[in-house]
Amino acid sequence: MLGLMLVALAGLLACGKTEVIQSYPEQYVGVGIELTIEERLPVVVRTLAGGSAESVGVEPGDKLLAIDDRSTQDLSLGNAVMLMRGEPGSQVRLTIARREQKLVVVVPRRPMVKSETSDYRAAN
Repeated sequence: MLGLMLVALAGLLACGKTEVIQSYPEQYVGVGIELTIEERLPVVVRTLAGGSAESVGVEPGDKLLAIDDRSTQDLSLGNAVMLMRGEPGSQVRLTIARREQKLVVVVPRRPMVKSETSDYRAAN
């Protein structure tokens, strides 16, 4: 990928385009995806093990066109992350571009915890 790639786990602290998050919380409530910004849109880098996004079929490379019907065009990575945070059990509606298809998925938010390997997984 060209240029500086900023990566943040969905549901984590918001960050500016020139600031990389150095410290992640031990847990958060979100959908379990890692994002980057490409061509002014959030793009899924990967889904996290046991996360809701994985269970509803979100895939790496999916472009997020809207979060709860709010356009993500030119939305900062931090703001996209914050829109996917919420209360456990609440839902977020993601409009996704995948190859030539436009999909809408409803993803429940769930607690995610940092594992011993510093990766995140769904909380038990």
